[in-house]
Amino acid sequence: MLSPSPDDAPSERADLVGPRPRVLIVQADREIAEDQAFHMRVAGLAPAVVLDGDDAVDALERLAPDAVVADMATPRLSTARLIRCAREVRRPPGLIIVAADRRQSVQIALLRKGVEHVLAPPVSAGELLGRLLAELRRRGAGTPHLGSRF
Repeated sequence: MLSPSPDDAPSERADLVGPRPRVLIVQADREIAEDQAFHMRVAGLAPAVVLDGDDAVDALERLAPDAVVADMATPRLSTARLIRCAREVRRPPGLIIVAADRRQSVQIALLRKGVEHVLAPPVSAGELLGRLLAELRRRGAGTPHLGSRF
């Protein structure tokens, strides 16, 4: 299931010229997903939420996001398939993976497969936004200018 995000809605805090960077959130916990989406909208981004891994690859291809934030614990999510499909699209998105497995070997394997950032839960809104905005800047996706709140 995909939760739409109003691309036209004015941001409360962001000063952005041009289209809002699109972020796909893959997260089974609706409350966490909506909290992440809220903070992203306030930051001037255009998030879309997928609550099931089966929908993640379809949403990735359909939405062409600038970045993906995915929780490896999402049911029916094949992280390897998501990474592979993300690398095969015309404009590969930045990948931020939340992995409860804190073993360094798991994190290194994800980074070697093409993930830009690996975070361990719980992830604060500030850290997630900081890494996400840095990744979007690196990709030239057009990022908002934020106040000191984030």
